[in-house]
Amino acid sequence: MKKATSYQMESPIISLLCLIVFFVLLSTKAFAGAIPGVAVGSGKSSGGGLVSQTKTDRDGKFSMILKEGSYTLNLSYDDCVKYLTSISKDKATTEVTIKLEGTSIKLKNGSTPSTIVLNGSTGTITFTVPSGGATLKGTLTYAPK
Repeated sequence: MKKATSYQMESPIISLLCLIVFFVLLSTKAFAGAIPGVAVGSGKSSGGGLVSQTKTDRDGKFSMILKEGSYTLNLSYDDCVKYLTSISKDKATTEVTIKLEGTSIKLKNGSTPSTIVLNGSTGTITFTVPSGGATLKGTLTYAPK
């Protein structure tokens, strides 16, 4: 009878550990992530049309420089749904959130930007930019509800 070497005995354990790590990494990517290619626009909240427009990058990030004033940020919810559909995610079981950054920017309720859950056909957020202007940055992501 041939005696098994330590390499032959460790190989199945190492293979199993590699598979576990692979599936953990895969499942993390599959259940949450960035939403690229979403149209993001801001306009004066008093009306007057679009002031700045961009799209989220491959990491779901966007940035826009704005002058002093009160603005409404609009996100194309259709773009979000198209992306989620393209990766086989059901909107009914997926939550879309936006994390806003901007130290001097204030939301309509007076709070500083934070993570906001978007629901409905368009994500609309009203905010104020102080004198001197500011840069509004954000990240659009999805995760299971």
